[in-house]
Amino acid sequence: MRHAVQFALAFVLFTASSAGAAEDQDGLVHRRDEKLAGEWLKKAPWILDYDKALADSKAGNRPVFAFLTRSYAPCGYCEQFEKGVLSDAAFPSWAGGYVLLCHVTSRVEGESHPDLLSELGGTGFPYLVFLDADGSVLVRHKGARTLEALKVSGEKARGLMDLRRKAQAGDRDAGFEILLSKLEMGAVQPEALKAKLAVFGELSAGQKARLEPVVVTNEVRLVLASVNGQDQGSLLAAGREFAAMKAAGRIPQGDGEAGVFWDLILLHAARQKDAALYEEGLDILKARFGAIPQHAKHLADCQAILDGLKAVP
Repeated sequence: MRHAVQFALAFVLFTASSAGAAEDQDGLVHRRDEKLAGEWLKKAPWILDYDKALADSKAGNRPVFAFLTRSYAPCGYCEQFEKGVLSDAAFPSWAGGYVLLCHVTSRVEGESHPDLLSELGGTGFPYLVFLDADGSVLVRHKGARTLEALKVSGEKARGLMDLRRKAQAGDRDAGFEILLSKLEMGAVQPEALKAKLAVFGELSAGQKARLEPVVVTNEVRLVLASVNGQDQGSLLAAGREFAAMKAAGRIPQGDGEAGVFWDLILLHAARQKDAALYEEGLDILKARFGAIPQHAKHLADCQAILDGLKAVP
């Protein structure tokens, strides 16, 4: 039925399609040009061409700081960042150590690299990321969008560029640090990890200790990528898998992954009527998120479920 309606509408709109498309494109072009006329772009040497930014990075041996934004629709957080950090009088001084790339997703036909956001691992705007001269992601900026926070991410990117040079020269310790960084960003597929690790031979105890939690976090991400959030069976299967990981002592440490990990274990424990496992998981969630008001209702609901489990003889 849906396709039939779409077909009928296509016929009705056919005669106006060219004009309509032109109007749509005119609007997109206008919004893009309006975006690019922003005063913040005049305060530092921004480059709008992705390929040129990479070439400049290679020539100057500097990381690229890329700000990915959009013009086809409003983006309040983008505008806040533009009017704040990017308009700060201190920004140009810091930015001098980087190649500045502003990529605007405009949906204007014919523009280069229209899918750059997804290609660089982004899922929403604004997306702040540091790249090397090959376009490989060095650091995805997370957390506060402040100049001080950017400085921390920028230094990490510079450090990784230095490590890559050392790794290319045969420094195995530097190579391990690069691999660990890629793992943290989810840029190494689990099936490829064993082969990549084999290059380093026997790892030190310290390296093993740093590697294990990152590997566990990636395993959790892999499970979550296959979960259908609308399917109770899919959620329960993930909870069952996470419960097995927990039993083996393989528990993610990051708040994001750990929160979902334990939430799905609670779902599994409730189905299994395992009050002890449910209480253990809930205690961990309370310790991590109990002080955050947004989590209060969810934790209270979980407590009610636990009380119900305990009431069963």
